[in-house]
Amino acid sequence: MRRGKELQVLIIIAAFILVSVRCFPAEQIIRDTLTSNGLLKTEINYGFKFFRNNSREALKTEYTEYSENRATYNADYFYSINHWNLTEPKHEMINAFLGVGPLYSDGTSIRKETIYKTSFNNRIYGMNLFGEISYSGRFYSGTRSYGLVEVNGFGLFEKIKKRSNGTKADLLSSALPVEVQEEYLDNRFRYGLNTRAGWGIGKPEVVNYRMVAEYILDKYYPEQLFSETEKQKVAGAIGRIKNARSLNNQHNTDKETAQLGHFINSQMLLTIPENLKETWLFGEFSPRYDGSRFDAGPFFNYYNREPDFIYGGFVNYENNKYQNFHWNRYFKTELSYNIYKIRNWFRWETSLAFDYYKNLRSKFSIELKYVPVLVFNSFNDIGPFSHVLIPSLEYYTELNEKLRINVAFSYNLTGDNDFYMKGPEFSLAFYRSRY
Repeated sequence: MRRGKELQVLIIIAAFILVSVRCFPAEQIIRDTLTSNGLLKTEINYGFKFFRNNSREALKTEYTEYSENRATYNADYFYSINHWNLTEPKHEMINAFLGVGPLYSDGTSIRKETIYKTSFNNRIYGMNLFGEISYSGRFYSGTRSYGLVEVNGFGLFEKIKKRSNGTKADLLSSALPVEVQEEYLDNRFRYGLNTRAGWGIGKPEVVNYRMVAEYILDKYYPEQLFSETEKQKVAGAIGRIKNARSLNNQHNTDKETAQLGHFINSQMLLTIPENLKETWLFGEFSPRYDGSRFDAGPFFNYYNREPDFIYGGFVNYENNKYQNFHWNRYFKTELSYNIYKIRNWFRWETSLAFDYYKNLRSKFSIELKYVPVLVFNSFNDIGPFSHVLIPSLEYYTELNEKLRINVAFSYNLTGDNDFYMKGPEFSLAFYRSRY
């Protein structure tokens, strides 16, 4: 039965990947009628990523039970594609990632077999291949209401050598546990699928081009005051230029700079800045928003290890505040009810984050996340209660028109529980970007 379920999930993931890839050619059709509204961008990134993450899984059968906790260190070469179509009728995002490289893990595991229990300390060496693709779409039926569809599929293959030291105890005997050692090669294949759908209201404004316009006007015309209408006018010109880019044709920086300079001179009646190209090379940030949205609906998650199938419902509220060029505030709170074959629980995730943009080259982010979890099987079966508090930091910078660095760090301060593992997670990515 398990193999049948795994095959079905693989078919669903493969079908989704094929459908997602076929979405990209529609980009040119959109551009034919696109003005400056929203953001339309496709970028390809490739480089190196070093990261540490924590993971936990279990596998249960009729006679055995195996659980494992591990901290994994990876050094991957990766290739990724990000596509944003944040225009008037819809907000769509497609992200694909493929990484390969060596890994090292340490951690613990427990194996239960009928009357025996074996506890291990593990060291794992090997290679990993990881792939992931995700789609998020908000389709607006009016100015603010929308239908929501989100799908995420991932797969991980590991070729590893595992060395374990531990003790084996006979649960029906008073004899002392005996020491055991194991060393073997193993192939691991993990995959999963996460989906959600629903209805929502709210349409945050994409302000990437607005921030570039404010920076250019403040930098090159510091003695002049500009109205919001004038800033939006320049932002519109920037949007028309950047949204016309295509991966099929390498964009010409000199031509784009000349177009913007001509607009500033002819429409704003300002002199063309001498070093405008030096500024135009940067500012390729991920989407930045201003506004709120609320959505709700069902979800289900599948993983080919325990917990294997979780479904339920969620309500989510997000608020983004564009303070000025330098500052953005982000607040999110989401309540979900999760149904699993062993137990059910409420999960309430709340995040508060601030982004600081020093200039058009770098961004620094700080976030604090609090997540309480309450097991709730019925009104007569409530508890236990657990929670986590996770601060995180992130830094992104553009070294030049193509080279990027991204550093992220987070730490679970509240300790291990059934839902989260204590400890740090971090990543360092050094890569090239083409857009």
